[in-house]
Amino acid sequence: MLTVVSAAILPIILNVVVGFVLARRDFLDRHFLARFSGVTFRFFIPCLLFASIYQADISLARLAQYWSGYFIPILVFFVVLSLFNRPLFALATVYANTVMVGIPLVVQTWGDAGLNIAVAVISLNSLTLFLTYALLSSTLGRGDQRSRIVQEIGHTFTNPIILSLVAGATLNLLHVPIYAPLIEAVALPGRAALPSSLLILGATLAGFPLRIGGEKQLHVALVCLCKLLLIPAGVYFFAGAVLHLDVMTRGVLVLLAACPCGVNVLPFAQRSDADRQMVSGAIFVSTLAAMATLPLWVYVVK
Repeated sequence: MLTVVSAAILPIILNVVVGFVLARRDFLDRHFLARFSGVTFRFFIPCLLFASIYQADISLARLAQYWSGYFIPILVFFVVLSLFNRPLFALATVYANTVMVGIPLVVQTWGDAGLNIAVAVISLNSLTLFLTYALLSSTLGRGDQRSRIVQEIGHTFTNPIILSLVAGATLNLLHVPIYAPLIEAVALPGRAALPSSLLILGATLAGFPLRIGGEKQLHVALVCLCKLLLIPAGVYFFAGAVLHLDVMTRGVLVLLAACPCGVNVLPFAQRSDADRQMVSGAIFVSTLAAMATLPLWVYVVK
């Protein structure tokens, strides 16, 4: 079992460390990193996701099953945390880095079969959580970011990652045939997506401005506790004990839920320096802490 865990986690950690070291040594300066990130997130990853979801064995019933197993427990956490703190704190806690960390982790653990489940969840992730954030912000009387929320939801619909998933899923569900060599031509650059995203994650961490002061340290600690331990535990229980999903489906959902905080929350934290410190600190600390907690969850689900 330890061999399985190390085989899943060690390649991810080593690639992140390489990216971190290269950035610290100035082999990856911020200008190159910006261009490299653009190619990765606008081309490599969309190619991978389109080819994967187009070839996956999916149906509307399975999509509903994946959505329920992953998002129902997460939305419960979202609402509860919003009531006790703020919707921004809750969003930072429940929004996972499913692309840069989740996809490599699932592929290393479950292979292409697990990837098919992961891309289905990722296709619904931003839309579900951003719309929930908009609803909670408005309901709880914190609608001062309404224009930013609307803007980010609009960006979600034009995001190459989301567009590739929607296009691939639509063609799949409609059974539209595509010439096999064309699919292979799309899948080929997608093979660069996983190592590229991990190198970018490491390089991004190397340049992250980390200033956490005062009570924000407690907030960051609470975010990490919920994000890395409580939320995946909730998904594990709900997907298994309530929905009785199969082992692989439950395992993929748990690993996605156990990923560290996602960087897509940062645009919502521009109202004050305190918000930026809290969110950026949560992303940085949870990513480092996940290197210790993710092996635990791989061990549990395998």
